[in-house]
Amino acid sequence: RLAKLLSTMAEFQSVVRMDTELQQCLNKENYCEAIRQHAALRQALISDRFKQFPGLGGLREGLDLHMAAVRQKLSDGLKVAAVSADFDANRYEEILRAYSMMSPDQTLSVGKELLRHVVECIVAVSRQCMLAFSSAPSHESPSEWHRKAQLKELCRSMDPTHFVAVTAQLYEHVCDFLYRHHSLCAWHADWETHAIAAGRDVQGNQNFREVLRDVKEELNASRRSVWDRDRKSTRLNSSHSQDL
Repeated sequence: RLAKLLSTMAEFQSVVRMDTELQQCLNKENYCEAIRQHAALRQALISDRFKQFPGLGGLREGLDLHMAAVRQKLSDGLKVAAVSADFDANRYEEILRAYSMMSPDQTLSVGKELLRHVVECIVAVSRQCMLAFSSAPSHESPSEWHRKAQLKELCRSMDPTHFVAVTAQLYEHVCDFLYRHHSLCAWHADWETHAIAAGRDVQGNQNFREVLRDVKEELNASRRSVWDRDRKSTRLNSSHSQDL
């Protein structure tokens, strides 16, 4: 009986170790290994042998939390790739590989997620640029007004003498976003060439190639929409400048 108990405890320890290693992988931003550990832990916990042990309920409940943490960190990594001036190609590829290891029910379109970050960042940067040259109405607190003011309101509140400066900054940001978007398109177009030069297998991992294709198609299809989003911010500011 004691030998059987020790055997059961050893199996318990192996499952707990998977959970610990999963969390360590997340902390080290080793997302591919984290997803492998998550799949192994999930498989172990749904096995008939462990279903009867209520003590493992906490680990089962934590599976969804772990996957949510993985998705959030991967999404944050996509955001950095989309808006950072220092593009880390190896880091970006690792993030895409991690996405390719997730099941369809665990993730959405990677290309759409990347473009969401691009659009949101364009809007956020445009707001920050206009806020730097705008002032809140006398009857509102600056912090509250800055939080809720729309782009049109920011333009109306701006000193007309600042329109040249703010438009110049907006165009500078527009060019930055367009160059970053172009760089991502170029990376996807040239990935296979660089992978072959680095001695990597470009025929294996079909899921990864599908993710690459999905993101590439989304990026190419969004060239016009990204330009229109950039142009909307600068045109809005220019139109209000002409009105005043």
